[in-house]
Amino acid sequence: MKKLTLFSAVLLAVLFVSVGASKKYKFHGIALAKVTLVDPGELYSTYEFSVEEENAIKKAVNNDQALFDEIATYHLEENWPEPLKDFNWRIANGEKMKMFVAYKLCDLPGDRCVLVIPLKKNKKNKDVKFTRDIYFVMKKVAVT
Repeated sequence: MKKLTLFSAVLLAVLFVSVGASKKYKFHGIALAKVTLVDPGELYSTYEFSVEEENAIKKAVNNDQALFDEIATYHLEENWPEPLKDFNWRIANGEKMKMFVAYKLCDLPGDRCVLVIPLKKNKKNKDVKFTRDIYFVMKKVAVT
């Protein structure tokens, strides 16, 4: 009976750990928390990072310069897939954007954060044909 109780306790502990882990996404070895886009209108599509913000991102990606360069390139609307790169489409389709699977990479100084919109989690999207990971800079209050 003791063995059965011990086994049950271990099994329960494993289940709790796996449930908690399912909310995290491994991105280049970094565990990221899933977020929900609650206000897509707070997306910065042509945002230029300050030196302080670049440093925050580099710290979040463990100073991986290639990954930082990817983020610096693919957080801009000109490098997003169609029709997402079209401002008018984004304005008209905020509800569809709220359906994107997103993870918070880091907070930036001030009121913004960087999100990862991974291809792996969004490739079945019917409205936007993702071909790679992209990144969003958003106001912190626009995500939960």
